[in-house]
Amino acid sequence: SARDVPDWPQGGLESVPRCPICAQDERRLLYGDLADRMWSSAGGGWRLHRCRTCLSAFLDPRPNRETIGRAYTQYYTHDRAPAPPQLPAARLRAALMNGYLNARYGYEFSPASRLGPVIARFLPKRRYYADRAVRDLARRPASRNRLLDVGCGQGTFLVEMRKAGWDVHGLEPDTEAAAVAAAARVPVADVPIEQAPFEPGSFDALTMNHVIEHLQDPLDALHRCRRLLRPGGTLWIATPNLGARGHAVFGRHWIGLDPPRHLVLFTRGSLAGAVERSGFDVHAFSASYSAENMFPASAAVSAGEDPHDLAVISRRRNRRAVAAAHVLTRISPRWAEEIVLIAKRRVERSSR
Repeated sequence: SARDVPDWPQGGLESVPRCPICAQDERRLLYGDLADRMWSSAGGGWRLHRCRTCLSAFLDPRPNRETIGRAYTQYYTHDRAPAPPQLPAARLRAALMNGYLNARYGYEFSPASRLGPVIARFLPKRRYYADRAVRDLARRPASRNRLLDVGCGQGTFLVEMRKAGWDVHGLEPDTEAAAVAAAARVPVADVPIEQAPFEPGSFDALTMNHVIEHLQDPLDALHRCRRLLRPGGTLWIATPNLGARGHAVFGRHWIGLDPPRHLVLFTRGSLAGAVERSGFDVHAFSASYSAENMFPASAAVSAGEDPHDLAVISRRRNRRAVAAAHVLTRISPRWAEEIVLIAKRRVERSSR
């Protein structure tokens, strides 16, 4: 049975009586007594509720702004693992990927193979990884191409996008991660989006890669994103999908839940609705093949094993289940492990 109070410092919790996405109060308990099985930074007893109106899910109670940092003491943004050396086969794959990206998005990556666009047509998973590397963002040679990554971590994505010709900026409230990004000469402000030091309309594109589910007020963040983008600017969001096949298979052990860091979880419909109410037009949903990461980690959590141990992950990798999940995702993208949404800031038409 669910505990009455999560294992958390006294006075460090806040109540969430209404859905943070649609503000309705009709809900049902989805899971009680959830524990932090991913990073062991927080105890157990977390309760995840599902909104009966928009079908989003949210923690209640949840850590407040003063104590939420305790949940990130072991988080991955503190890792500083060196990049592995690139093998000849990897260099060939990179050349093919670069050729595809140059043809589709207008980049000038090198080395690049002219076979890239042809090969990518027959390899949807490789195409997904290529699209994900640039977050589906096209470069416009005659434009300023100014990019803001909200929750940029150690700035790895921004370093690569700077090479691709973007004027990059980052927001990262984790001071340790922000320091790593700054050391890579990425302009980064170690503040949340509420304190972003930029003028309205400053950016052509804004990305949030697995960030929105961590925010206390996702709708407010979306409105702030709108203000920071120029009219017609691109918003790119990736977040766990509550409707994922992995969630159906693993239930309370699915790593996309990740309590208490994930405060709000979305379906494709609830995220699209929130984005549209915030002044955007949904342009597309991008493909996702993340089951190959989510499934073995969730299986490890289900078995009470360490989801970060590579030997455990290798043993728990069920290639047949992952392949089936990817096929299902191609048939019905609503089953994908994550939602990847691309939207444009709505251009307001002046009335006469």
